[in-house]
Amino acid sequence: MEHQSESKICQNCKGTFVIVPEDFSFYEKIKVPPPTFCPECRMIRRLLNRNERVLFKTNCKLCEKQIFTIYHPDNNFIIYCSLCYTSDKWDPLSFGQDYNFSIPFFKQLSELQKKVPRKALHETMSENCEYANYVLNSKDVYLSFTSVDSNWIYYCRSADRSKECMDCYNIIDCESLYECIQVSKSYGSSNLIDSHSCVSSHFLFDCTNCTDCCMSSNLKNSKYIFRNQQLTHEQYYKVIKDLNLQSRKSRDSLKEEFAKVVNNSIHRFAHIIGSVDVVGDNILRSKKLRNSFHATESEDSKYIMRTVGLKTSYDVFGSLQGELLYEVHGGGRGSHNSHFIAIGNATVDSEYTDFCTNVQNLFASISIDKKSYCILNKQYTKEEYFKLKEKIIQHMKEMPYIDKDRLVYSYGEYFPSICIPFSYNESAAQEFFPLTKEEIISKGYLYREAVINDYDATIFSEDISDEINDQKICNETLECKHKKICTTHRCTGVFKITENEYLFYKKFNLPIPNLCPNCRHYERLIFVRPPILWSRQCMCDKENHGHQGKCEIEFETTYAPDRPEKVYCEKCYQQEIY
Repeated sequence: MEHQSESKICQNCKGTFVIVPEDFSFYEKIKVPPPTFCPECRMIRRLLNRNERVLFKTNCKLCEKQIFTIYHPDNNFIIYCSLCYTSDKWDPLSFGQDYNFSIPFFKQLSELQKKVPRKALHETMSENCEYANYVLNSKDVYLSFTSVDSNWIYYCRSADRSKECMDCYNIIDCESLYECIQVSKSYGSSNLIDSHSCVSSHFLFDCTNCTDCCMSSNLKNSKYIFRNQQLTHEQYYKVIKDLNLQSRKSRDSLKEEFAKVVNNSIHRFAHIIGSVDVVGDNILRSKKLRNSFHATESEDSKYIMRTVGLKTSYDVFGSLQGELLYEVHGGGRGSHNSHFIAIGNATVDSEYTDFCTNVQNLFASISIDKKSYCILNKQYTKEEYFKLKEKIIQHMKEMPYIDKDRLVYSYGEYFPSICIPFSYNESAAQEFFPLTKEEIISKGYLYREAVINDYDATIFSEDISDEINDQKICNETLECKHKKICTTHRCTGVFKITENEYLFYKKFNLPIPNLCPNCRHYERLIFVRPPILWSRQCMCDKENHGHQGKCEIEFETTYAPDRPEKVYCEKCYQQEIY
């Protein structure tokens, strides 16, 4: 059947979105109905099911050890520590329940969520990562989130194949970085933004293959550049010494200058490297992607974000080497033909599962490992499973779940709020689509006040030394400069310096920070563009770029039309920079 493009009205925001023929072909291929939510509302719904950095103290319900978890106490979940969760001391199938055809599907799944134990944090095949979340095959990760194949990562978000990095955001194949944002293959540098293959450099924006450069932008293959001026080796190192980078006051002043450098630079409409036929931003070595962000070595997919090696999939956040995935949050290595998943490593031919790993042919199950043919955590034969699954899907269509806002959840929709344990301001949705408390409540989302810690500062923010000093500071409780007045940052008010953290500052001659980790993270987000595309025209009006007057090339970009930066198409960017 040949489809035509169709305009739809989103159930949630009431906006119009278009389903094109290739979309219909994908939905038919995986045998799911077309969505009734627009792409942005679908993304927010998945992000609501992802709490990365808000941690709560609790006790493992099995061994009673004190642990940290992403689940608020109000959820009343049964939380196990990592050792107990992966042990043979309990059986997830012991919580199995029969399907009740007189109750909507999602109500039954929600009831099961309250019964089945769940892991305190999402960490897999990792060591010494008890204060980290969404960590895979990593070691010595502390208060960092979404780290893959990395070692010694502190206060970072999205660090892949990296080592010894602190206070960074979205880095890959890097080592010894500090306060860097969207950087790859770089070493021994600080305060880099949208830069690649840089060494021993500081305060660079959109620079590639640079060594010993500082306070500059739009550089390629450069050395000894300061404020975009060429210096000799001797001149450069004298300037760097005079900058006094070990002083917090000096660095704060340089940050203010650097923000102006970033705003006044040429901005490429999208950061797309080694890719063909893609639309989105921060895409590396990929092909045939649409409306996709932070994707590496992925192909033939649409509406994806934070993926590596993903193929032929739609609406995915966080996946490694998956294929034919749809409406998935955390697709794990080896997942295939699975839909409506909330975390699932090696999940095959499964739907509506919550933290199931190494499974095949599961439907509506929670915390199951290495099993097949289960529904609501109850074991069935192969024949029983497929027969009951079809009946349930039909039941979901005939008796959909209708939430408090009159949104209809039939088969083909991701988890509704009744199955999502996080408030909006605890979830990743708040980072990418930030809302005030009033906006969260007015839109019908759950809002939770931050849990207030009961620690008192032993050193006030104004008394923190300007430069690295005695290691005794590790015994102190430091006051955050923001003093909890920045409510959207989830300021902790006070913070500690660990011994490893102190040694990092000492090694690279960096000052002790005067902001808590949360406030430092949210200040970095100022330089991170949201996963939203706008149609815009190139702003170049240079006469030597092959066009008369203003360039007429149009593109899709994450730079909103009201932003002040000069945004160029790829052709004008290349002509201006190279």
